[in-house]
Amino acid sequence: MEQNNNENINRRYFTPEQKFKIIKDHFTQKIPLSETLKKHNISSTNFYRWQEEFFSGALDRMKNGKQQASTQELRKIEDLTRQNDRFKTVILEMSHEVVSLKKTLGE
Repeated sequence: MEQNNNENINRRYFTPEQKFKIIKDHFTQKIPLSETLKKHNISSTNFYRWQEEFFSGALDRMKNGKQQASTQELRKIEDLTRQNDRFKTVILEMSHEVVSLKKTLGE
């Protein structure tokens, strides 16, 4: 049990941006794999997993042709859609009031 705790302490977390940069640098700068692993203190298993994700993402991007919206962009679209729906509701209510007033005033 104590060994598991020690293993967890030594784990490092890499952001997607960091993983991307490590893989990209390895290929674009032609850095030997052993040097990349040592420099970033990562295992070859992690490197090859990240590399698979890297190339899979590139292939998906090439197949789809255009970039998909990010989560933040999707949230903003949802917020704007809700706001637009509220505006439509207010305009509809105001239009009904104008029509009712015109009928009441005999116009």
